[in-house]
Amino acid sequence: MFAAKRLPPAVGRIACAAGLSVALALAFACGGGEDGPAEAEFQKVTASDQVYAIEDLLAVGFKKSKQYDVEGLPGGVDAWSGFWGTGPYDRTDYEIRFYASHEDAVEQGTPLAEEVTGEDAALYKDNPTWEEGAKDRWRSSSVVGLTRGLQSGRLGNKYLDFAIFGNMVMLSEGEDPAAALERCRLLIDALRAPAAE
Repeated sequence: MFAAKRLPPAVGRIACAAGLSVALALAFACGGGEDGPAEAEFQKVTASDQVYAIEDLLAVGFKKSKQYDVEGLPGGVDAWSGFWGTGPYDRTDYEIRFYASHEDAVEQGTPLAEEVTGEDAALYKDNPTWEEGAKDRWRSSSVVGLTRGLQSGRLGNKYLDFAIFGNMVMLSEGEDPAAALERCRLLIDALRAPAAE
């Protein structure tokens, strides 16, 4: 049989403190508190007290490509295409539609965003409800030089999902709908960041 060795008191206290620190770190990493994963989950539709405009996006580094005429966009007050990313080599295309209120964005913006995102978007390629910018929402040739992991040569709709934040409907690129929604979350987080500072 082996006899257990006794550690000097100072070493025992250090070992105990180290073990406690590791246990606490694991508890926080696993979301053991009230602010666990359920509260951190991204909501596709989120209200905001702020009414956003293109200037708010420009302030967080959004680069505008084209402004669209909103005639024919029910409830729309402004619309832009452009790109944004978390770094210079990680950029994603977006289409942002602005409405007078969050309620308008949800009620009037949701059906048209659903029409041009996801797998069913192809049904509306030749006859979208809002025709402005329709050709910009589609890939008609090989995709080259993308640094975001999109599949080269994928044809079809550019925007695979959308989110609504305040009075904005934001359509985003992504290799699949989950990745597109994550891109929406990243841009929304950037918009929220100045308010938190």
